Amino acid sequence: MFNKLAEIKNKLSDVLSMLRKLVCIGEVSKVDAQLRRVKVTFPGLPYPESDWLPVLGMRSKSVSISCNLEAGEQVLCLFIPSGSMMSGYVLGSMANKSAKPYVANVDKFGVRFKDGTLLEYDQSTQTGVLKIGGGTPAITVNPDKVLIDAKLEVTGATELLNTLKVVKATTLMDTLTGMKTATFTGLVGAAGYGSTTGGAAVMSSGAVMQGSVTINGVTVAVISHTHNDAEGRLTSGANQ
Repeated sequence: MFNKLAEIKNKLSDVLSMLRKLVCIGEVSKVDAQLRRVKVTFPGLPYPESDWLPVLGMRSKSVSISCNLEAGEQVLCLFIPSGSMMSGYVLGSMANKSAKPYVANVDKFGVRFKDGTLLEYDQSTQTGVLKIGGGTPAITVNPDKVLIDAKLEVTGATELLNTLKVVKATTLMDTLTGMKTATFTGLVGAAGYGSTTGGAAVMSSGAVMQGSVTINGVTVAVISHTHNDAEGRLTSGANQ
């Protein structure tokens, strides 16, 4: 009878040990980014390093998501069906006192990378932010506008369907063609590209000017007048 009780006790001990190993908190020791799997150690527990464990993800076939764990990250593991460290899964990483979420705001959803790069959306203000390295270049999008804080280079054709406001000096490296009226409220300089210092500005469809014109420091005035022909009749008005 006592032998039977001892045998039952040993079996219960084995079952209890198996149950304790079914779900474990561990620490990533090695990472295989190609197959999205890791090896895990269990600090403070008498368990050996695990075999390679697949890390559960959202998608893995036609839509592929790369989001690797890193060594030292705390994870929750499931070992089924028998609690063997050779067969199991990593369910996900866990926040703790030394690895907290980068922001404590229930309305903000985002990702902050090791170098400080931030991709974030704030649903309370409907504002999306992308910051490279945590600073600039940066793009901020909200219902009112899109703010780009960076040097901008566009390699394709660009079409503006509304007004364009340029606050600082602009350099044009090629031809500017206008299909409608151009209005300037400040000083306008125009020059072509000649052999050395630049040539004259060419206006192929005429020009309409209101006000005085200054050429080489001399103001040019336009005055209407008439002439008499050989028979003493007035000609049509002319300008000089």
